[in-house]
This record gives sequence, structure tokens and C-alpha cells, in this order.
Amino acid sequence: MNNCCIFSENSDIFIQDYKMPISVGGSIALALSYAIIALLGSISNGLVGLTYLKWRGQILKQPKDVLILSLAIGDFVMSSMVCPLGFASAVSRNWTSGYAGCVFYGFFSTWIGLSSIAQLSLHAIERYVTLSSPTPNVISVKRAFQMVMAAWIASFIASCFPLMGWSEYTFEGFGLHCSILWDSTSASDSSYSFFLLIVFFLLPVAAISFSYGKIFFIVRRIYLNADTMWGHDAQATKESYEAQVKTAKQLLLMIAGFMFAWTPYAIMSAAVAIFGTRIPFGYHEYPSLFAKTSNIYNPVIYFFTYQSLREKAIDLLRCKGNANLVHPIPHVQ
Repeated sequence: MNNCCIFSENSDIFIQDYKMPISVGGSIALALSYAIIALLGSISNGLVGLTYLKWRGQILKQPKDVLILSLAIGDFVMSSMVCPLGFASAVSRNWTSGYAGCVFYGFFSTWIGLSSIAQLSLHAIERYVTLSSPTPNVISVKRAFQMVMAAWIASFIASCFPLMGWSEYTFEGFGLHCSILWDSTSASDSSYSFFLLIVFFLLPVAAISFSYGKIFFIVRRIYLNADTMWGHDAQATKESYEAQVKTAKQLLLMIAGFMFAWTPYAIMSAAVAIFGTRIPFGYHEYPSLFAKTSNIYNPVIYFFTYQSLREKAIDLLRCKGNANLVHPIPHVQ
């Protein structure tokens, strides 16, 4: 168990060994940050999810759409169900949700974070396979759905290990949020930390880097040999390929956003787990909170880069979609 807090074995009551309370100003800043992430993340990701569900027959047609919907659902759960626990604790300057709440917070934060990086890496590989294949849509929506489900299931299993004794979910930072036990010196706890860093960070980053390295050379080679590849009468093939390249660029922007949010937390975790770096008390709070800002700007990326999603979301907000479902009543004179 970590050195700042313990749980009673017979109840969900949290018992602190010692307490280094966060300042009033610090707690207000954390509470405000959690409130912004919870409110904006819930609204924006909820809008993405509702838009895809309402017009699934029109815009849920490509692997990228399956990915966006899946990521939006995960970010919505994080914003609407996990962040409010951190907000309540920041307001009271103490954890308010007991042991069960701490496990809930740690489990879902880990599950959603791991599944997101796994999905992004799988879809980076999908972009490479698609662009290197003569068939424009070699990976179907059904296969993309299977990839997404595989990422969710694998990350779920990995997130369950602390519940079965391989490491544990406990407090981090000021004791206002929970995560796995990164700073333990026991072989069991540290091996799980290494497992997450290697399997769910280093390997996905390597897969993404490899895929986009290959994509760069494929795109460069084909554009340099455009006339040879397409000729003068293959405009449709050219347009299809350019659309695939555009999708690869959009996915790269999504990956960059995720890495921007989560890399500080991954670096801090690696420094603690691998090198035994002692992070000043409470400083764990900031990389963890910063990682959750992706819940806000991910939907911005979706709406900015995908015109059809943006247009349908605007129609949803204007309630235009319901007009097509209502038959006009004939005028009776």
C-alpha cells in the first residue's frame, strides 16, 4: 500500500496515515478544472455520439467513423462519470467516494486510457494496410468494429489485473484521485507498471511510428509517380486514393492530440516505476488532470476535420433531423 494512505479492511472508510492538505487556492483550481472537463467533455462527446447514432446510416460508413464513435463514448464516460468524483474531492479537499469510488475511478481511467491508445495504434496500422493495398477499402467497417472491440476487451482484461492482486488501485497526488500503484518497490506492483508501459505505451507508439513512416514513403512514391500509377483516365482512382491520404492525416492529428495529453503522465509514471524518481508530493495530480483535457479537444478535432460529422451535428442541434420523420398533415378547407 502506498505510504500516504490506507483503507480499512472491513469497510469502505478511507483512513489517512498522514495528510498534506492541498491549499484552498489549489483545491479551487482543481475543482474548476474538473468541472470544465466534466461539463464540456460530456456535452461535446455526447453530441458526437448522438450524431453518429442518429445518422448512422449516412455517416457511419468508414473505419475512421467507428474509431471516432468509440473514442467519443470512452471520453463521454470519463467526463460524465469519472471526473465528477475528482471534482467532489477537490471541493471538499479530501476523497469523498470511499474505497469503492477510488477503485471505480482508477479502473475506468485506466481502461479508457489503455483502450484509446490501443485503438489509435490499430487504426494507424489499418491506414498503412489500406494505403499499401491496391483495393481502396480493404478493411471494412465490420473489420474496424472488430478491431475496436478487440482493443476494448484487451484493455479491460489488463485493467482487471489490479483487482485480482497484480498491483492495485490506490490514491495518487494529493489523494484526490486514484490510479495504479506506480511507486511501489515490490516485484508484483512494479512488474505490472512495466507491463503497462511496454504493452500499452511503447509498443503502440512503435506501431504508430512504423505505420506512419511507411505511409510517408508510400505517399511520396505514389505522388512522384502519379502519371505512371494513375495515367490520364483514372481520375476516380486518384480521388479515392487522395481521400485515403486525407483520412490518414486526420487520424495523425487525433493521435497527436492523444499523445500530447497523455505523454506527460506516461513520462512521470515511467520515471517513478523504472528509475525510482521521487515526485514531490501532490505533483502527480497535474499530469493526470492534464491527460483528461483530451476529453475536451478530441471532439474539436473531430468536428474540425470531418465536414459530414460537423454538418450533421449542427442539424441535430437545430432539430432538423426530426423534420424528415414527420409526415405533413394535409390542409382541410
